[in-house]
Amino acid sequence: MQELIVNIAPNLASKLPDFYKALGDTMLMVLWSGLISFVFGLLLGVVLTVTKPNGILENKVVYQILDKLVSLFRSIPFIILLTWVMPITRALVGTVLYVRGAIVPLVFGSVPFFTRQVESALAELDGGLIEAALSMGSRAASATSPSATAMTATWPTSRTSPCSSLCSSSASSNLSADASSKRTRTNVIPIQPLPTPLQKIILTEDISMKLKKFFALALAAATLALALTACGSKADDSADNSDANTDNQTGETVTVKLGVVGGIYDDLWASAKAALADEGIDLEIVQFSDYVTPNNALANGDIDLNAFQHRIYLQNEIDNYGYAIQNIGNTFIIPLNLYSQKVSSVDELKDGDVVAIPDDLTNGGRALKVLEAAGLIELDPSAAFNPTVDDITSYKVNITIEELKANTIPSVLPDVAAAVVNGNYALDFGLKTDEAIYKDSVLDVEEYWNLIAARTADIEDPDTAAIYEKVVEAFQSSATEDVFNNTFGGYFIAVGWDQDLINQ
Repeated sequence: MQELIVNIAPNLASKLPDFYKALGDTMLMVLWSGLISFVFGLLLGVVLTVTKPNGILENKVVYQILDKLVSLFRSIPFIILLTWVMPITRALVGTVLYVRGAIVPLVFGSVPFFTRQVESALAELDGGLIEAALSMGSRAASATSPSATAMTATWPTSRTSPCSSLCSSSASSNLSADASSKRTRTNVIPIQPLPTPLQKIILTEDISMKLKKFFALALAAATLALALTACGSKADDSADNSDANTDNQTGETVTVKLGVVGGIYDDLWASAKAALADEGIDLEIVQFSDYVTPNNALANGDIDLNAFQHRIYLQNEIDNYGYAIQNIGNTFIIPLNLYSQKVSSVDELKDGDVVAIPDDLTNGGRALKVLEAAGLIELDPSAAFNPTVDDITSYKVNITIEELKANTIPSVLPDVAAAVVNGNYALDFGLKTDEAIYKDSVLDVEEYWNLIAARTADIEDPDTAAIYEKVVEAFQSSATEDVFNNTFGGYFIAVGWDQDLINQ
């Protein structure tokens, strides 16, 4: 088996112990969350079934509340639900990490779906079984009781009768004869005969008329929609012609899509966006939620530029995926600081404490450099600017390093002793530089400078290159530097603005 894994997935084979541990953790999460979801889903499904309208324990308040809650939690994407229930997870199990931290959101995500499955299964129970039980004496009721009347009124008329109409009439006559001799008797549910051929025709004609009305309304709506579309097309054509005339007179407006990660980039690029608008360039900021997608989107042509990464990360992406993209201008360097909600200095960290770092290769490597500069670990000098945890030669404090997604690290600060947080996410979560227990001191290394990236093919086109050069120049301005200092308190540091990377 192991030999097969080596042949098929050599990278996996090199980390089989980690793989087996991860597989075991996954099975534990699935097992516990599945069992808990089964219990709660079964209970809620039964409650919904018995409390619904015409249910055996009808309760409109209980049913409406549970029904709306189940529908609400079913509609929430799991990644959002994961964030929402973090406070509940911490309160129940003490952490949002590892197996324990995953079970709670998995239960919240699974219970609503299982509840609906139970409700649907119970709803499919054949009503004839219940009706047969009632007719055979279960829940017998007085003929004069309200339940008898209700039972008679709710008997379905469309259900196939086991008796003929002759049996029905005989039963009715017998009941009339017995009524004078008995003051009370067990309720007998009247059996309705099957619809006659004439009734079937009437029902069919009624459905046909409804269908004709429906199609007539649909046709009218479609005609109206086409008319409005035609009018709109004419109006759009007029507007387009007007815009075209304007463009011919004042110059064509060019849209450039810029991919970024983090809401702070809207502020960082605000002055550049305004300056470019005066030159006929509409800079459209496109937000991404992770570091993986922007380069892929750029290579595929979904965006024109991106500005979120430093040089090491870009080179690593090019090496791994073969992207034909390149650096066209430097932007800034963001300190990668060490934060904590449990200790006030690095000296207070002790053996066994968990320290979180980004799990991507380059930011994780830079984070390890920060930990080394803080005096917590020592790294192999041959690892250069891209070290991994395997390059740690010694621990000055026996901390446990936990690699997590960079965008999730600020939210798990209460669960770890300390964490190295990317600057943009630190700002998004309101973390201030003066709150850091250790500040990044590796600022003069070009490999950590952030940049603007473009497709190599676009740079080879003189016209496109000229537009992108204007974008770079608009960002590398005194107005942007004022944003660095005034809006963000100097958190961003301008670097490499004297380098012309487009015309080199």
